[in-house]
Amino acid sequence: MLAEQGPFEKFVTRVLTADPQARVELAEPDRVVLVSSKGKHQVMLRHTANEEGELLLWLRERLKQPFGSMEVALIGGSRAARKLLKQAMPFLVPGDVVQHHLADDGTAWKSKSFVVGPGPIGQLFRSPSFFGGEVAAASKDALSAEAIANAEARLAGVQAPAPDVEVARHLERQKQNPPYATITLAIVITLMFGLEYLLGGSDRVAVLARLGAVMPERVKHEPWRLLSYSFLHVGFMHWLLNTYVLFAIGLFLEGLLGTRRFLVIYALSALGGGAMVWLVGSAPITAGASGAIWGMLAAEAVIAFKPRGLLPTSALPGLQKAAMTNLALNVVNSFRPEVSFAGHLGGGLVGAALVAAPMLLMGLPRIDGDINQPATREDTGLVRGLAGLSAGALFVCLVWPLVLGGALDLLGKPRFTRKALTASKMSLEITSVAGEAKLEASAPPDDGTTRADYTFGSLDDGPSLTSVVIVGALTIKADEFDEQFSDLMKREAEPDKIMAPLGTAEQKTLGGRRCQVATFERGSDHALRLERVSCLEPDQFVRIESFYWTDDPKQAGLSVHAAETLKRD
Repeated sequence: MLAEQGPFEKFVTRVLTADPQARVELAEPDRVVLVSSKGKHQVMLRHTANEEGELLLWLRERLKQPFGSMEVALIGGSRAARKLLKQAMPFLVPGDVVQHHLADDGTAWKSKSFVVGPGPIGQLFRSPSFFGGEVAAASKDALSAEAIANAEARLAGVQAPAPDVEVARHLERQKQNPPYATITLAIVITLMFGLEYLLGGSDRVAVLARLGAVMPERVKHEPWRLLSYSFLHVGFMHWLLNTYVLFAIGLFLEGLLGTRRFLVIYALSALGGGAMVWLVGSAPITAGASGAIWGMLAAEAVIAFKPRGLLPTSALPGLQKAAMTNLALNVVNSFRPEVSFAGHLGGGLVGAALVAAPMLLMGLPRIDGDINQPATREDTGLVRGLAGLSAGALFVCLVWPLVLGGALDLLGKPRFTRKALTASKMSLEITSVAGEAKLEASAPPDDGTTRADYTFGSLDDGPSLTSVVIVGALTIKADEFDEQFSDLMKREAEPDKIMAPLGTAEQKTLGGRRCQVATFERGSDHALRLERVSCLEPDQFVRIESFYWTDDPKQAGLSVHAAETLKRD
């Protein structure tokens, strides 16, 4: 097979020589498959123009089998031939793949990959001594006859390899377990991310709070947040990465364990992540499916190192390396400031514990038996019960904030309702989202006047916070009113240590009262804005302040509207 020593034969010989411990899995005139001494699969293909279709189908089927890590090299053809490698890649593959192409003109191409450390093929492609012009010219440094003979001997007798019984049973079991839960969860998470956008943005605290993010001080009275947070994401990249990993790991786990066991791992890992955030987390609000995904990653790692007959022996080295690489990358990512390490840790511990214990995996068929015996899965009563509870809990915690959390109140422009200021015997119109007035203080001052302080809404779970201060029982004489109004409004427009004035204060008549409208702001990106309306009458002073985030301009003018509609009852 290698005696002719053309570009393809030379390449195969060099790869075999570079790794004497590599195991030959397939040896045919146009394709050779090795498993390196480190468990990385090495696939070498000769380009033949009239057999491109067959080559594409063969490689596509190969990439559907479990392999861990793989390097693919296509030798020969024009630069356009590398499109075969791209077309062969399914949307998701059960491992890490690096593709290489060596064209007839000597140009080399390598696909992007997250694989850490190249195998024999990658090392050869990185060797400057191998490339330097056309393939024929680059291969003039002749291989020794001994190297060619050794490579030929290792390939001999492998023309028709025996079928891998374990791989065949594994693929049979994967077909029996369609990834219904993985696809459903990905769709729901995507729909929730779209809803976040419609409600005003996935980075708005009010949106996340009303849709069920973990807020430690509220979990005791709203325990559904320990699961509902896992359907939410902050920003496009957060959603994209988590959804991708959910697909990549979920297709493998659900195909291996079945939908019921996968649901148990996902839901309980999400619950473990939420509980850890509640107990030890320091962030005021947390959202994301990372707790559940960390549970899946940990479960995958435990199964890779303790397969108990669930995985093909030939795939274990690559899967173990892939699992450790995924965990290492995610551990590093967990220490970023905006990432919840507590949520990752809680989900990972639960996921690892669930598959390390024997109860959840009972009833799963082993694959190290006769291929003629069906790989039938039997779900125990424990598995069925836990799966039902998990699915029910996920559904309830998804729907609960949508129905009772008031999230849909954030849609569209603010809607106003009249609210009573009972201690002052007045009322005004405020947004329906803000809720009823909270009377903060109503004790009379020492100077004979009265004072009442009210608040509406919250920036924790609402789009705005409005405060109303009414000082009554004033006795301002008519000839002193203009002077007192001018002095008071100067003080009302002065900046404080937190908020800086935005523009010049304007004097207006609102609701028949002489008022001043002043605007203040803190920060630049996602800034907090304050609109203050100060009104003076001969017998009372009213200050109405509305706080809102600048990325929600629909909340502008709330204090002005409240002042216009303020009336005595």
